[in-house]
Order: sequence, then structure tokens, then C-alpha cells
Amino acid sequence: MRMRRFGHTVPSPLTFARIAAESGVPVDTTMVHLAYAAFPVTKVKKENVPGALFRALMSDAPALFFQGLEMLGINLFPEVSRLKGIPQPRSHCGLDVFDHTMKVIENTPREIILRWTAMCHDLGKGLTPRSQWPHFIGHDRLGAVEAAKLARRLGVPKDIAAAGVLAANAHIVSLSATTLRPCTLVRLVRRLEEEFPGGVKYFCQFLLADGGSRKTAEYLCKAAEAMESQKYETACHEIAALHDAK
Repeated sequence: MRMRRFGHTVPSPLTFARIAAESGVPVDTTMVHLAYAAFPVTKVKKENVPGALFRALMSDAPALFFQGLEMLGINLFPEVSRLKGIPQPRSHCGLDVFDHTMKVIENTPREIILRWTAMCHDLGKGLTPRSQWPHFIGHDRLGAVEAAKLARRLGVPKDIAAAGVLAANAHIVSLSATTLRPCTLVRLVRRLEEEFPGGVKYFCQFLLADGGSRKTAEYLCKAAEAMESQKYETACHEIAALHDAK
């Protein structure tokens, strides 16, 4: 990474990590430490954290942001860093929870709500007791609480925060949408339509990045269309017919 001087100071570690994510070049800790030896260190300012995180999430290599901070001895996002080294079932291609999360972010369209959603969706796995690994029963509920705490601490806008909480809470049940009872599916789709920015279609872009099948995404979208402006009982009948026809 080419060093640039900012007056008589060096950029904060947050800036180095963000540039790493945007450039795709890992942080060179030797260069950073030499720079800090020659110039006063610019401390991390709390108000700069959300903006740097959002820019990193929108980059091609978001993992380099978190890895860069860790290399510099800074842990601003313990909710994310604790995902490292947690094994997952074979269906996740040998990726630990951190690497899986980074891959989902990268595969999600470059919209901040969706990328925040991708970052938050498996935070609950970091709170699952080691004795349960590689199974994570209840991580959806744990993740919703963790996503809410993270958003509150960083002062994230309400619509983005709500999307992360809902994705953590609803992604597991959404992945099995085609097997849900009609009235359960009605409740799920209504919640996504009412609470997730952009509704079901937007949520499904994240779901596909998380490994959801195109068939599941299409089924959720068809259910949303079938339920449009319908009362609960009528919607259940409409979804029952859709379920029987699939």
C-alpha cells in the first residue's frame, strides 16, 4: 500500500483497513508501524467508524477491512471478529462462519442495506456454545439481538438496522419457505413485506447470496404476489393453492 501523508499525521488504522478493502491489497503492517514511528498517530474517532465500515462493506474485499484492523491490534467489531474459526457443516464448503459471512457480503448486490444484512445474518453463530458446533440451534434469535446491539452502538440508520435484525431472525425459516405450512408462510411474507426495505423481492437478493435456491426465492416472490391486498384468511387459501401447485 502506497503511503500518503496527511499534513503531519498518518491516517488512522481505520483508514488503512478501509483502503485495504477498497483496493484489494492487504494492510502492510510493517509500513504502517514505520509510519507511526515517524509521525503522530491519528486515533480512531468513534464518529468515523460507521462510514468506514459502510465503505468497506460496499467494496470488493470486505474481509480485508476486518482482517486489517485485527493485524493492527484493533477490534472495533467483536460481533464479527468472533466468527473466525467457528466451523460449519460440510454444506458450507469448508468455510468458517467469518469466511462464509464475507462471501455472502461479496455475493450480495452492492446496496448498503443488503450488504449490512449479509454481515448481520449469522452473528448469532458467534454466541453459540462451542459444545454445539457445527450446529447452531437458535442462532437466528441470538443473531437478531446481536444485530440490534451492533446497530445501536454504531448509530446505524433505522431502516438499515431493521433490515439486519430481520434478516438474522428470518433467514433460516425463509430458506425452507417451500416446506412451510401456508399460514406460516403468510405470516413470514407479510412480515418481510412490511418490515424489510424493498419487501420480499429485495430480501431474496440477500437470500440467494446466502445459498438459498432460486426456486425458494421465486416461491417467496409468488407468495407475495398472491397475497397482495388479501385478508389473512384469504391469503392462507391463496398460498395453500400455490403450495399444492408447486
